[in-house]
Amino acid sequence: MNLAVFCSQRLALVSLIASLFTLVGCGGQSNGASSGSSNDQTSTLTWSIQNTCNFTTYVRFFDKTDNSSYWPANGSYILEAGKTYSVALSCKTHDQICNGGSSSTDGTTDAFGVGLNNTQGCQGCCDTCTTHTTNTIEVVQCQ
Repeated sequence: MNLAVFCSQRLALVSLIASLFTLVGCGGQSNGASSGSSNDQTSTLTWSIQNTCNFTTYVRFFDKTDNSSYWPANGSYILEAGKTYSVALSCKTHDQICNGGSSSTDGTTDAFGVGLNNTQGCQGCCDTCTTHTTNTIEVVQCQ
């Protein structure tokens, strides 16, 4: 897939979820590293996330299988307090996609999942990339 097609698909995805998210950055990104997998199939994994805190949280998604793809490429998704959001990610079929976030833009406060910078371990914050919607994940690390 060439870069123009990739960016075009990312922009289409962003326009679909723009009404649900205030997005900082643009689409997903790959750093060009290869996982050695011959998997060229993609699926759409849709995450449902509820921010149960009384403050804004910031969320990113990471491909733990290839360790080179993440969404969004720049910044993070901004989840307002008390709201539920849905994010559709185009990812390599069967790769492990994990979520992480924080109540601060630098990832140092109230971190959850793999953290905003993909530096933490987690249980239950990853899902296999297949075309489906996850159960609603509640952001409960409210302090």
